[in-house]
Parts: sequence; C-alpha cells; structure tokens
Amino acid sequence: FGASVSGVDLNQLSREDFKEIEYALYKYRLLVVRDQPDLRPESQYRINCLFDPDATGKHGVRRKNLTGGLPSVPDCEMVRIVGRGTLPAGHYGTTEPMELKAGSHQAWHKTPLSDDELASGDTRFSRWHQDAQYKPGNHTARVTTIYAHTLPHGPDVKIRWDDGSGLTMSAQPGRTAFMDATKMYEALSDEDKRWVDHSLVEYAPSPYEFIINCKGLSNGFGISSDDLETPIEDLPLPESQAERLPLVWLNPVTGEKALQFHQIIVRKIHYRTSDDGEYRVIDDLREVRKMLDDLQRPFLTPSNVLVAPQEQGDLAIWLNRACRHSPV
Repeated sequence: FGASVSGVDLNQLSREDFKEIEYALYKYRLLVVRDQPDLRPESQYRINCLFDPDATGKHGVRRKNLTGGLPSVPDCEMVRIVGRGTLPAGHYGTTEPMELKAGSHQAWHKTPLSDDELASGDTRFSRWHQDAQYKPGNHTARVTTIYAHTLPHGPDVKIRWDDGSGLTMSAQPGRTAFMDATKMYEALSDEDKRWVDHSLVEYAPSPYEFIINCKGLSNGFGISSDDLETPIEDLPLPESQAERLPLVWLNPVTGEKALQFHQIIVRKIHYRTSDDGEYRVIDDLREVRKMLDDLQRPFLTPSNVLVAPQEQGDLAIWLNRACRHSPV
C-alpha cells in the first residue's frame, strides 16, 4: 500500500507518463509524487480530470455543505485551499489576505480533546471517510489529490485513539492519514467475507443532513447513537431516493476487493450470504453500526495507518474507491 513517484514534472505531464502513473495508482492505491515545487493549480485539476474523465466537474449541488466554505483558487474553482493561518494576498492570484480555518475533530467528536490537550501536541483522527456524497446519481470521485504547498513545522503530534484500546501513534503535523480498504477486506474472517460479498448498505436519503445533529466517536471511525438523527420525513430527499451500494468494491485493474462504506451515514443493511439468497433488512441503527464497526475497527492500528504527504512540494493522489482517509 502506497508508493512514491519521482522524475516527472506534473506541469508537463505526457499521456505516456500519465498512463504509467494511472496503473501505479490502481496497483498501490496511494501515490506521493515527489518534488513538484512549482505545480500549478490548473495542472493539479487536469490530473484529477485525466483519472476521472466522466466526472461532472462540480463539488455538488450545495457547495457550502460539501466544501465547508473552503476558498477556491482564483480561475481554478475546483482547487480548494485548505490550511490554518493567514494566507497572504497574491497566492495563485488571490487579491486579499485570507484567514484559513482548518477543520478540527472538536466540532465532530462527542468527547473532544480540550484546547490545552491540543496545545500540548495531542490530536485525533478527525473522521475516516471517502470523498463521496452518497446521493442518487452522484459520481463518487475516483481520485482525490492534495498538494503540500506549505507544510507546518514543529514537533510531531501524538494521535490518540481514546476508545479504550490505549493506542497512539506519532505523525508530523498537518498531514493526512490513510488506510488501505483492500487490506481491510483481506483481514476479514471467511464468515464476514461471505456476508459482505453479497450484502448491500443503504444510506440515508440526504445522508449528511440525516446526521447533522449527531456526534462522532473518538477514534474517528464511528458515530454515537443518541437518537439525534433527523427524522426521515424531514429530509430534503424522499426515502425512495436512498442509495444502496455494495460493501465490497472491485478494483477494475487488479480485480482486488476493497471494503468500502461510510459507516456514519448508513441506515440499513440488506444482509445475505449468497448470490441467490433473500435479503434480510436490518434497520436498527445501533445494530447496523455495531455490525459495521466490528468489520473495520480491528484494522485501525498504527501499523495500518500511512501518513502523507511528507515533504513540501509533494502531491498525494489516492484511489478514493479503495482507501479511507482522515485529517490529522
């Protein structure tokens, strides 16, 4: 899982070089392209388009909800600026200083770390996820890219699980954590593979509005079940438009299976253990969430987490349909 790429200028990417990178991405799921100090926003966006030529080129129907108010690069709207602190005027055409406010786990976790704990160098995985809306007709992005234009300096942070496991790991500040959903699938028992291979998850209609009042668990994986979900009848989309998707996604190049679902917005499991079996609908939210947590939580260990990009000027590219990621 994960590979580095060197010896290429992404501003002058040839079709032949792209095909090599594309194959490597499907093989390794995460690539870090080194030494791109002059990468232009339009070049970064072009790379995404090459991987995903059928995408609509939109973040979604409601930009505020989907991008969290992140500012765009002028003249390249699809490239967003993520960070913390003051961005001076003139950055890729910006005309005035911007105050960037990076997201924090504190707004999402039910029991967040205190400001003093954060100041001491402790942190958490904010929220493990894929970049997808899970709404009818919405195109789940094949790839996402992050360019490390300016990285924070300072001592490593300590990432705390705080879920009773006692697990921690260290990482450089301002990075993104990744897990390989292919290895996650391979780590399942044969019994679990039988049901995930043949079952479906059903997401809530308007899934993020469904959990807008809910809070996440401290390891960044799950969601606390406190009966705070928005009633189905109050959501913008009707229940008939809820997405049903497999739990297991196939890599079109290698044929490998990845365990891919976004637990916090799943509402039902359509359970079966064979291709010709009848589905049994499980719709008790606590049971649904426990079943999904039992699948993925054992894989969340420091040895299965890769943090990238490491150096300023790196571009991280990941296969969004075979990875999970979380801000650190």
